[in-house]
Amino acid sequence: MPDSALKRVSGGQPLRIRAATWNAVLDAAEDYQRRQLTETGGRSPIARPYLGLPVSNDTGLDLDRFSVVGLDGPVFGPDDNQEEFDNNPVFSGVTPQEGVHAGLYAILADALRAGDIGDAILVGVARVAVDVSDESHGWAEIADGDCSKLVSASSGSAQILWAEPGTGLKDALVRLGGPPSAAAAFIQLTGVGENGTSPCELKRVGDEAFSENGTLGPYTAVPEGWGPLGTGDTFLALQWPDGTWHFPLLGHRLTGTGA
Repeated sequence: MPDSALKRVSGGQPLRIRAATWNAVLDAAEDYQRRQLTETGGRSPIARPYLGLPVSNDTGLDLDRFSVVGLDGPVFGPDDNQEEFDNNPVFSGVTPQEGVHAGLYAILADALRAGDIGDAILVGVARVAVDVSDESHGWAEIADGDCSKLVSASSGSAQILWAEPGTGLKDALVRLGGPPSAAAAFIQLTGVGENGTSPCELKRVGDEAFSENGTLGPYTAVPEGWGPLGTGDTFLALQWPDGTWHFPLLGHRLTGTGA
């Protein structure tokens, strides 16, 4: 039997490391590092500033790394495979849709072919392309029907930690999974319509140039003692991540907004 360079040492024995033994240890360490780099695509496996979630690429398209997918429920429900549902839930990743996936999406950690399952970033810091329309925007939200980017906004579910300067499509670092923002504005009623609905105008707090028109109502939750609401009444409103405005004290949602 050939003499091995690797021999175990018992307690109390003097430790004499032969050149062949030391070289074998280095070879093993280098091999481990090469395999780790291969498995992670050349990236360091140590620092992962996010919580991942397995997703199935059900968009019908091959997606690049850092693509955005809407989360459309688990691939396997408890009736399909209870063990997989309990221990390894996989979500269906689809093309984001406005009004459906605002705040309900993930960013792919790696490129993913159509039909394959891979890791996506659900909570934490992620690199993503953001279509910046205003450099003052500190938040981002899904782009309707587009997996390649987010769009900047004054409120949203992804906080922009850093972005390239300027407007247009920019590389950015965003934080997912934090508390969503809510932009504030004043609603002023500009009339009283039929069946309790009222046309109104929004003036965002601190932004004299901002103005949107819409319809508020019907009035179903006016607090007791307020009396009738009329033209010129002004109240505070909040914009949720899906872009809709809500009248927090009255419980109303503003519909039909548009410049």
